[in-house]
Amino acid sequence: MVAETTEHYADQDGALGVARGAAATEIRAALTAKTRSCTGMDFQPRRCSLADNAVSADVHYGSAADRRFAFVSVRWQSDPTGNAVEAKCFVFVTVDGSPFRLLGETELIGESVSDVVFEAQRITYATAYLRPGDSRSQPTGRRRYEISLGATGIGPATIQRTGFGQTASAQSPQRGDDALELVKRLYEAGERLCGDIRRELRRERHALPRPRQDRA
Repeated sequence: MVAETTEHYADQDGALGVARGAAATEIRAALTAKTRSCTGMDFQPRRCSLADNAVSADVHYGSAADRRFAFVSVRWQSDPTGNAVEAKCFVFVTVDGSPFRLLGETELIGESVSDVVFEAQRITYATAYLRPGDSRSQPTGRRRYEISLGATGIGPATIQRTGFGQTASAQSPQRGDDALELVKRLYEAGERLCGDIRRELRRERHALPRPRQDRA
C-alpha cells in the first residue's frame, strides 16, 4: 500500500512552527529537548535543542497499512558561527488511534524534502542535489531517498533503489550524480571540521597565561 502526504506544515524561519497536527505535542517535545552538543555565539560548547539553531523544518503526515506517521525534517546548525547546515528527521507513529510515539531519528541526505510517500515498510522523499555545472546554492538535480520503517525503529536514509514506478517523479540514480553528492557531503564535513578547529584554537588562546607587565 502506497499513500501520499495527507497533511503538510512548514516553518521557514525555525522549527516550532511544524508542531501542528495530531502529533503536535510529541513533535514539540522532540524539537525542544536539549540533548545535543553545539556551539553558542560566544564560541563556547553547550547543550542545545534542534529548535535553538533551526533554519527551517517540515512535517508530513501519512498512513500505510494500519499505521499513521508524522515525518519531521529539520535543517539546523550545530555551530551557528559557521555556515554548515545539517538535516535530521524524526518519525512518529500511531496505531489504532493511540497517542503518537517517536519511532526513530536519523540524519537526512539533502536539505530539501518534497513528494513524501508513505509505505508499510519505508518512507521515501525527493530532494535536490548538485549536477555538473550547478552552483552550490542552486542545485538542479532531483533524487529520491528512502528510510526503512521497523516495528521499533527506523533505518538510515539511503538512495531509493526500487519502486520507481509507484512515483512518477522518481528517476534512477546515476554514478556521476553519486560522486557529486559525495563531494557535497565531504565539503560539508570539512566545514564542520574547520569550525571545530577554530573553536579549539580559541579555547587554547583563552587558556594561555597573560604576559606580566613589570611596573617601571
